[in-house]
Amino acid sequence: MIDSNKAKTIASEAWKLCESEDWEAAILKYEESTSFLDPDHWHSQDIYGEYAMALGKVGKQDQAEIPLRKALGSAIRTSGNEALGTTIARYFLAQNLAHRKKIEEANEVISHWLNQDIDGKWLLNYMGAVLAAMQGNVGTMKEMATNAFNQAPNGKWTSVEEVVEYIENELCS
Repeated sequence: MIDSNKAKTIASEAWKLCESEDWEAAILKYEESTSFLDPDHWHSQDIYGEYAMALGKVGKQDQAEIPLRKALGSAIRTSGNEALGTTIARYFLAQNLAHRKKIEEANEVISHWLNQDIDGKWLLNYMGAVLAAMQGNVGTMKEMATNAFNQAPNGKWTSVEEVVEYIENELCS
């Protein structure tokens, strides 16, 4: 049964558990919250994303993919393909897939949108650079890192080299 207010209230309780790093209890609350969630309501994306984050904190990356896909679907339905929230949802889904070595799937999540005029495109270029590095494609990695640097908000990075350093750190995590 959809009850948006109940879903938000339970998700708020789950978030408080996350703040105290009680991840397992938070996961249970998020599972309860999502059972009341309207997937077409704007706050669904955030709740699914928080749920996935909690799952990730306890090493359940495989299980986190489902709420990340739901977050992306919700973002597309409520905000459209070009919105910043949708780009962020794409980034986190691609990141999850990349960390699990599902590079082709991660590329599928972002590749079409790299050639579109969308908000937050630098995030997808950054993830594309990470994926290129994972595949050993240094030339593409540097090109995409340069795109990410040029498109990112002012002050995000001081140089392309700093972006490459972030990518190297991403690969080590």
